[in-house]
Amino acid sequence: MPDPTAADYCQFADSRLVDAESQFQMATALDYENNIVGYAKVASLIWDAAIDILSALALLDGVEVTGVSSDMRRYARYNVPESVFRHWRDLARLHNFQHKPNLSQNEFLVELYYTGIMLELFNRRLPQPLRLPVSSFDWFSAKVPQHDS
Repeated sequence: MPDPTAADYCQFADSRLVDAESQFQMATALDYENNIVGYAKVASLIWDAAIDILSALALLDGVEVTGVSSDMRRYARYNVPESVFRHWRDLARLHNFQHKPNLSQNEFLVELYYTGIMLELFNRRLPQPLRLPVSSFDWFSAKVPQHDS
């Protein structure tokens, strides 16, 4: 099987974000404490989508994609502006949440908000034909009060 292309990674990311939004809508319809598994699934899908978008960007920059998330973090650290990369912490907290769901609902929503900002900025770095629809990121801030980024 051939390695995925940048376009493939963008399709993967789009599909995962569609699934994450659907899971988020179902999760928010229920009590947070009693549906922590639903939120953990959302976090997992968002992490995967972020790695997909970064994989597309890396390929476009001529960087080999190894499939190792720490390689994608390193790529992001040195290839995206610090003003964007600073939100990696928020993405990492969501990633950790999927394994140890210990964020309050407000903390989860804040991390979601800032991760959405970062993913939207990653998306803007893609060439126009590969960009995910803007609507892929709208829901990240739907239930969160506006914060300064």
